Amino acid sequence: MRNVLILSCISYVSLAATVCAESSHLTMEDLNALTNHGRWTELLDRGDQVRPSDRTKVWQERVTQAGTNQIEAYGNLSSEVINGDAPVYKSVSAYEKKYPFLTQDKKYLQAKAKAAQGLTRTCVARPGANCWLTIEALTEGVSEYPAGAAKEIAQYMKNNFRPSESLKYWIAAVKENKEVCKESAFIQALANTLSQDPKSPAVGDAKTTLKACLPAIEPEMVDQLRSAKPGDNFTVNSCALLLDHGKVTLLKKSKCQ
Repeated sequence: MRNVLILSCISYVSLAATVCAESSHLTMEDLNALTNHGRWTELLDRGDQVRPSDRTKVWQERVTQAGTNQIEAYGNLSSEVINGDAPVYKSVSAYEKKYPFLTQDKKYLQAKAKAAQGLTRTCVARPGANCWLTIEALTEGVSEYPAGAAKEIAQYMKNNFRPSESLKYWIAAVKENKEVCKESAFIQALANTLSQDPKSPAVGDAKTTLKACLPAIEPEMVDQLRSAKPGDNFTVNSCALLLDHGKVTLLKKSKCQ
């Protein structure tokens, strides 16, 4: 079997010596050197070259530290870099696929949420910047956001992508502040999602959120029902909740029964 030799050479002015070895594997010493000098991309690219028998808790910590620092840097990138020849969203997804434990780390997920907020503000200031794929990658697996971030992201996604695709961010914003239930952009995103196939996973989340917000937005939902047809997706997805809340009006009866 032919061995493929990869030149691993880490050289720094501040080091007294140069670590340089021809090997198809990285040692933990190599990984520590990359960590000490902030070479996060290289560490993530080559961290899986450490022998499986050497992938200890310390190895996982080094990789997670690199991933977290890399994500933090993404929040400060310009829209030109984000949409360049090597899109950021591809690297985020690739690293998480290579190192699944990243998405189980609380600090890593917090860094993703904060980076998504920073990127959203950058892209809002640059109309026409196509950032939604990177925002999606940065928010994948995230359930908690910095104060106000979920609403900022939801508004950006609604204005630059599709309203229904913004719903998961609106849901996070509602959890932070129930007053968001009354916002027209949220109601639009909710109605658009409820108009999808009842089997869609997003519809389940929409129905749960509708139940939580219904006391504040029943009139708006009834207006949506008025223009819907009996048996269509919106009617099927919303009728049970609308019938259980408030008065059973003639409109509700004619559309839902």
